Amino acid sequence: LTALLQVAVSFGEGILEAIGDISVVSIVLLGVVSTVAPIVLAAAVFAVVYRRIPNVDVEWRDAAFGAVVAIVIFEIGKHLFFWFTSYSAQRNAVYGPAASVVVLMMWGYLASLIFLYGAALTRVAGELRPPGLCQVQQS
Repeated sequence: LTALLQVAVSFGEGILEAIGDISVVSIVLLGVVSTVAPIVLAAAVFAVVYRRIPNVDVEWRDAAFGAVVAIVIFEIGKHLFFWFTSYSAQRNAVYGPAASVVVLMMWGYLASLIFLYGAALTRVAGELRPPGLCQVQQS
């Protein structure tokens, strides 16, 4: 999604430049949307998965907490992964496609660990809250 939005933003900027109606505000707005939208969507997907998949009742605030922590770590890891792949591209001439496969498998492993860490945080957040805290009282 991040890559698709970046391509759409670049395409949109090209169209706006060709038309001549481009402003700094529209470029900044497109950049912010293309940066924030994938993060918000991924956090929402993580929260829904953390809420709906377990066989126990998980509150939305616990799922949201785990999702926010997981997505922050995921985004940091994603940017580090892109930096690492650009750095290791220089070595790709020596190792060839085997290096790309290993790096992709490593990212898949790290992404799954981040996802599971968020799930563990969701569980711990629910267990550490005292029972009855922040519940609506029924009359």
